[in-house]
Amino acid sequence: MIVDYAFLFENLGNLSQVSTTALAVSITVVAIIVELAATRYSPKISDLFLRNGVNIAVMSFFIFIIVFNVWIMVPKLVPASTAIKIVVWIYLLLLTVSFVIIIPYLFFVFDFLRPESIIRSLEKSALGHLRAARRNPLHLAEARRKFLGTVEQIGDIGVKSIASMDRSLGLSCISALQRILTHYLSVKREYPPYWHVIESGNFYGFCHDSIARIEATKTWTEMAILKQYEFILTTAVGSIREMVQEVSNAMGEIAASAAVENLEESVELIVAYFNTFLRIGHNARDQYGIFNILNQYRLFAERLMERDVKRTLEIAAYFRYYGLLAVTAGLPFIMVTVSSDLRVLNEKAYEREFAGRRELLDIFLTLDKEPETAVDEIAFLGVRKSQAILAGFYLGQGEEDLARHIWRDMLNEPPERLAAIRDEILALERERYWEVTDRWVNFDYVPPDQKDRIREFFSWFEDSGPVTT
Repeated sequence: MIVDYAFLFENLGNLSQVSTTALAVSITVVAIIVELAATRYSPKISDLFLRNGVNIAVMSFFIFIIVFNVWIMVPKLVPASTAIKIVVWIYLLLLTVSFVIIIPYLFFVFDFLRPESIIRSLEKSALGHLRAARRNPLHLAEARRKFLGTVEQIGDIGVKSIASMDRSLGLSCISALQRILTHYLSVKREYPPYWHVIESGNFYGFCHDSIARIEATKTWTEMAILKQYEFILTTAVGSIREMVQEVSNAMGEIAASAAVENLEESVELIVAYFNTFLRIGHNARDQYGIFNILNQYRLFAERLMERDVKRTLEIAAYFRYYGLLAVTAGLPFIMVTVSSDLRVLNEKAYEREFAGRRELLDIFLTLDKEPETAVDEIAFLGVRKSQAILAGFYLGQGEEDLARHIWRDMLNEPPERLAAIRDEILALERERYWEVTDRWVNFDYVPPDQKDRIREFFSWFEDSGPVTT
């Protein structure tokens, strides 16, 4: 095969026009796609796209070919010379590669701009800023600003996903924020003091005293992420249950990390946010959301038992407060949930020999009051059932004194009400709840081998007045 290199070289200009047009169209398409994604999700997408190594390499390659097109037209080379042969083959090779990679590159761009990929990129960026702050203290201010901006972008995408009912995107945002914060908590003590300084304009909506408090407790990083959860939860309650549940689960993981690292100020902030989320649920009358939040809150209290008696009792008191608040708001199921959680907390306290178990029991016994309405009756009947089940638990452990303490608290209950409580507990045979829930348990279920303890407990009331059958 004879190759006419002189002819090819003379016609490289025509080929360069074709290649330049094709590359320009490709770059335009990519730019439009990126801009649409940035408009829908986050302006930071453009920055992430331009900083991506693959994009830099491909765009640099395209630009190099275009520049090469220009420069090969400049020199005058002798026909059939070795230089012409080299130029022709190099150009044809570059042109072939540029056309071949267009389709794979477009696939890469579409994959890069998938919502899940965007969140992963933002998460990676946030973690990178955290690492940069630890490794290079001279650039703490810049790392802090970029980290805060990235976290807010993830939160904004999470909020926007609720409006578009994009569950998977919202769940990805929640999980990403959780991973970022748990990582930070694991290395928080390694950050220099200047990292914890709050710059002007970082926390809008807080008064000067609140900002000073956040700075003094060194919790602005936790606050930045938990604030995004607050925005997401406020928008999601009553609309997307999965996101409410995922926020609750994420809070449980974050709380566990703070407890393991023994970060007292972080734990205090997490408790405040658990309470804030319960308030949001009450205001929205979202019993399902409160149900999930309470579950993670109780698990958090269980983790604190061995290391913080005061904080555990404080959380139990908050359970009591929000339970009574729910009754006032006409949400009896929340009080039933609170009573069950406090019962489980008391059982765990006994099993772990918790130092404040007697005080915890007293908080539980102040949960009920005289019912005034039908809603009150539903709520406080559930409380009494939980207290009776706890008494049966104590009897099973040989702790008659603790069971008698509960008995004395229930002495003024009408006989017919005591009988109803007893009969409902003994009649329940199914451990798993008949609907799908986060917990999937019947609160009032008692194993068959413990039902004799329940009967023994209710037999004590016969001395002061028989329990009717």
